Amino acid sequence: SPLPTAPRFQQIMGQVAAWALVALVFAGPTSRALFNVSALVLLASWLLSGRLVQHWAVARSNPIALPALLLFGVILVGMTYSEADWRDKWEHFRVYSKLPFLLLLVALLQEQKWQERCWVAFVAAMAVVVGATYLNVALGLPWSWASHSQGTVGDRSVFLDYVIQGVVSSIFVALALERVRDPMLSVRGRAAWLAAALVVGYSVLFVLIGKTGTLTLCAVLAWFVFWGGPRSARWAAGLLLGAGVVGWVWRARDLGA
Repeated sequence: SPLPTAPRFQQIMGQVAAWALVALVFAGPTSRALFNVSALVLLASWLLSGRLVQHWAVARSNPIALPALLLFGVILVGMTYSEADWRDKWEHFRVYSKLPFLLLLVALLQEQKWQERCWVAFVAAMAVVVGATYLNVALGLPWSWASHSQGTVGDRSVFLDYVIQGVVSSIFVALALERVRDPMLSVRGRAAWLAAALVVGYSVLFVLIGKTGTLTLCAVLAWFVFWGGPRSARWAAGLLLGAGVVGWVWRARDLGA
């Protein structure tokens, strides 16, 4: 159900928060700096929008709310007795702090127009990332991860490291395959999404290094076959996951995590 009408200033802050979310989605695969700035603007404008109670009610009803908060709580409890260096603790806190942040995203994405804008932003970001990745194979782009001596030999990831790029690319494949199943799309439209899924999936399997992206992609494809395909084809999901594990073990000798 739509949220109640807010005063003018709060409405403006709500609009700012929504646009900051669109920028955040674009920045996820492309830029840590833009991601951090967008997240800061999003959090500040959301607090100023004055709709914390309403948004919390929306987020709390989502199935991811309890698991996300529980996992984040486990990290906080573990930090109290862990003997790890404070820098390691801070790094884990920084990474897992995005879990409760997901609840904010859920609350802000109640309107279809903002869902569509975030989807367009994510597709645009992935087009930039994957296009640059293939160009990096041929040209060795100066902004690639390995060019700054932070990557591994053979690492073709761009903007962010191969682990993050592999995971977000696999997420894109999952969403693209969902579009392929959309009966409202034309045959050409579904074929275009299938082609996009194949191009991005190929980059995960054969262009990026590491096994995290490969395993994530295998899980995505297995999910698509198991829940999206006919019952007679569901056995392929098990075979696909098995093949992914075998490939992971085979590549683990030469690739990083």
